[in-house]
Amino acid sequence: ARQQEESAERDLAAGRMKSASARLLRASVYHQSGERQIPPGDEKHASYRASLEAFTSAIEYGHLGLQRVEAPSPDGVLPAYLIPPTPGTFDAPPPVLIFYGGFDVTKELLYCFVSDAFARRGIACLVVDTPGVGEPLRLHDVPSRPDYEVPTGAVIDAVMIAADVARV
Repeated sequence: ARQQEESAERDLAAGRMKSASARLLRASVYHQSGERQIPPGDEKHASYRASLEAFTSAIEYGHLGLQRVEAPSPDGVLPAYLIPPTPGTFDAPPPVLIFYGGFDVTKELLYCFVSDAFARRGIACLVVDTPGVGEPLRLHDVPSRPDYEVPTGAVIDAVMIAADVARV
Protein backbone atom coordinates (compact mmCIF):
# COMPACT_ATOMS: atom_id res chain seq x y z
CA ALA A 1 0.00 0.00 0.00
CA ARG A 2 2.79 2.40 0.89
CA GLN A 3 4.54 1.66 -2.40
CA GLN A 4 1.36 2.53 -4.31
CA GLU A 5 0.93 5.73 -2.28
CA GLU A 6 4.53 6.75 -3.01
CA SER A 7 4.01 6.07 -6.72
CA ALA A 8 0.78 8.09 -6.58
CA GLU A 9 2.71 11.02 -5.10
CA ARG A 10 5.12 10.88 -8.05
CA ASP A 11 2.17 10.69 -10.45
CA LEU A 12 0.60 13.74 -8.82
CA ALA A 13 3.85 15.69 -9.04
CA ALA A 14 3.97 14.86 -12.76
CA GLY A 15 0.33 15.85 -13.28
CA ARG A 16 -0.89 12.29 -13.90
CA MET A 17 -4.10 12.49 -11.88
CA LYS A 18 -5.83 9.39 -13.27
CA SER A 19 -2.74 7.26 -12.68
CA ALA A 20 -2.49 8.60 -9.14
CA SER A 21 -6.16 7.82 -8.58
CA ALA A 22 -5.75 4.23 -9.80
CA ARG A 23 -2.74 3.72 -7.53
CA LEU A 24 -4.63 5.14 -4.56
CA LEU A 25 -7.55 2.78 -5.21
CA ARG A 26 -5.07 -0.11 -5.13
CA ALA A 27 -3.49 1.29 -1.95
CA SER A 28 -6.94 1.42 -0.35
CA VAL A 29 -7.56 -2.24 -1.21
CA TYR A 30 -4.09 -3.25 0.01
CA HIS A 31 -4.56 -1.41 3.32
CA GLN A 32 -7.90 -3.17 3.85
CA SER A 33 -6.48 -6.56 2.87
CA GLY A 34 -3.63 -6.08 5.32
CA GLU A 35 -5.95 -4.81 8.02
CA ARG A 36 -7.62 -8.23 8.08
CA GLN A 37 -4.34 -9.78 9.20
CA ILE A 38 -3.69 -7.37 12.09
CA PRO A 39 -4.92 -8.18 15.60
CA PRO A 40 -7.42 -5.73 17.16
CA GLY A 41 -5.84 -2.52 18.34
CA ASP A 42 -4.37 0.79 17.24
CA GLU A 43 -2.41 -0.61 14.29
CA LYS A 44 -5.55 -2.25 12.89
CA HIS A 45 -7.51 1.01 13.18
CA ALA A 46 -4.63 2.94 11.58
CA SER A 47 -4.58 0.56 8.61
CA TYR A 48 -8.32 0.92 8.09
CA ARG A 49 -8.15 4.71 8.36
CA ALA A 50 -5.27 4.76 5.85
CA SER A 51 -7.50 2.80 3.49
CA LEU A 52 -10.28 5.37 3.83
CA GLU A 53 -7.84 8.24 3.26
CA ALA A 54 -6.41 6.60 0.13
CA PHE A 55 -9.92 5.97 -1.21
CA THR A 56 -11.02 9.56 -0.54
CA SER A 57 -7.94 10.86 -2.37
CA ALA A 58 -8.58 8.47 -5.28
CA ILE A 59 -12.09 9.90 -5.65
CA GLU A 60 -10.75 13.44 -5.66
CA TYR A 61 -7.84 12.96 -8.06
CA GLY A 62 -9.69 10.63 -10.42
CA HIS A 63 -12.87 12.74 -10.52
CA LEU A 64 -14.77 9.48 -10.03
CA GLY A 65 -18.09 11.25 -9.49
CA LEU A 66 -18.96 9.35 -6.33
CA GLN A 67 -21.21 11.03 -3.80
CA ARG A 68 -20.81 10.09 -0.16
CA VAL A 69 -24.18 9.42 1.44
CA GLU A 70 -24.64 9.07 5.18
CA ALA A 71 -27.83 7.32 6.22
CA PRO A 72 -28.99 8.12 9.75
CA SER A 73 -30.16 4.89 11.37
CA PRO A 74 -30.88 3.54 14.85
CA ASP A 75 -27.30 2.20 14.78
CA GLY A 76 -25.77 5.57 13.93
CA VAL A 77 -24.65 6.78 10.53
CA LEU A 78 -24.40 4.16 7.79
CA PRO A 79 -21.90 5.47 5.22
CA ALA A 80 -22.25 4.78 1.51
CA TYR A 81 -21.10 5.94 -1.91
CA LEU A 82 -23.58 6.67 -4.66
CA ILE A 83 -22.22 5.78 -8.09
CA PRO A 84 -24.30 7.79 -10.56
CA PRO A 85 -25.29 6.42 -13.96
CA THR A 86 -23.25 7.49 -16.96
CA PRO A 87 -24.80 10.66 -18.39
CA GLY A 88 -27.13 9.95 -21.29
CA THR A 89 -27.82 6.33 -20.33
CA PHE A 90 -31.13 7.04 -18.63
CA ASP A 91 -33.69 9.74 -19.43
CA ALA A 92 -35.76 9.81 -16.24
CA PRO A 93 -34.53 9.54 -12.69
CA PRO A 94 -32.51 6.32 -12.72
CA PRO A 95 -33.25 3.19 -10.75
CA VAL A 96 -30.90 2.58 -7.84
CA LEU A 97 -29.34 -0.70 -6.87
CA ILE A 98 -28.40 -0.90 -3.19
CA PHE A 99 -25.35 -3.13 -2.96
CA TYR A 100 -24.35 -4.66 0.38
CA GLY A 101 -21.10 -6.52 0.73
CA GLY A 102 -21.12 -9.05 3.45
CA PHE A 103 -18.94 -10.24 6.26
CA ASP A 104 -15.67 -8.59 5.21
CA VAL A 105 -16.51 -6.56 2.12
CA THR A 106 -16.64 -2.81 2.67
CA LYS A 107 -18.15 -0.11 0.48
CA GLU A 108 -14.68 0.75 -0.86
CA LEU A 109 -14.06 -2.84 -1.94
CA LEU A 110 -17.57 -3.00 -3.42
CA TYR A 111 -16.79 0.07 -5.49
CA CYS A 112 -13.63 -1.57 -6.78
CA PHE A 113 -15.66 -4.67 -7.73
CA VAL A 114 -18.50 -2.89 -9.53
CA SER A 115 -16.92 0.43 -10.54
CA ASP A 116 -19.08 1.62 -13.44
CA ALA A 117 -20.68 -1.73 -14.40
CA PHE A 118 -24.16 -0.54 -13.44
CA ALA A 119 -23.55 3.10 -14.35
CA ARG A 120 -22.91 2.15 -17.98
CA ARG A 121 -26.35 0.52 -18.00
CA GLY A 122 -28.14 3.61 -16.67
CA ILE A 123 -28.41 2.31 -13.11
CA ALA A 124 -27.22 4.24 -10.08
CA CYS A 125 -25.54 2.03 -7.48
CA LEU A 126 -25.24 2.67 -3.78
CA VAL A 127 -22.44 0.72 -2.09
CA VAL A 128 -23.06 0.65 1.66
CA ASP A 129 -21.37 -0.20 4.93
CA THR A 130 -24.09 -1.65 7.17
CA PRO A 131 -24.07 -2.70 10.84
CA GLY A 132 -21.27 -5.18 11.43
CA VAL A 133 -19.29 -4.07 8.34
CA GLY A 134 -16.73 -1.39 7.44
CA GLU A 135 -16.97 1.98 9.16
CA PRO A 136 -19.87 1.15 11.50
CA LEU A 137 -18.00 -1.87 12.87
CA ARG A 138 -14.39 -0.68 12.69
CA LEU A 139 -14.82 2.94 13.77
CA HIS A 140 -17.97 2.79 15.94
CA ASP A 141 -18.15 -0.81 17.23
CA VAL A 142 -21.63 -1.33 15.73
CA PRO A 143 -22.26 -5.08 15.44
CA SER A 144 -24.41 -6.78 12.85
CA ARG A 145 -28.10 -7.28 13.52
CA PRO A 146 -30.66 -9.90 12.46
CA ASP A 147 -33.33 -7.45 11.28
CA TYR A 148 -31.61 -5.91 8.25
CA GLU A 149 -34.90 -4.34 7.18
CA VAL A 150 -34.25 -1.61 9.79
CA PRO A 151 -30.92 -0.36 8.37
CA THR A 152 -32.18 -1.02 4.85
CA GLY A 153 -35.11 1.33 5.46
CA ALA A 154 -32.69 4.02 6.66
CA VAL A 155 -30.51 3.52 3.58
CA ILE A 156 -33.50 3.77 1.24
CA ASP A 157 -34.66 6.98 2.92
CA ALA A 158 -31.16 8.50 2.62
CA VAL A 159 -30.68 7.64 -1.04
CA MET A 160 -34.11 9.04 -1.91
CA ILE A 161 -33.00 12.35 -0.39
CA ALA A 162 -29.44 12.28 -1.76
CA ALA A 163 -30.24 11.69 -5.41
CA ASP A 164 -33.06 12.13 -7.85
CA VAL A 165 -33.80 8.45 -8.31
CA ALA A 166 -36.64 6.35 -9.59
CA ARG A 167 -39.37 5.71 -7.07
CA VAL A 168 -40.06 1.99 -7.27
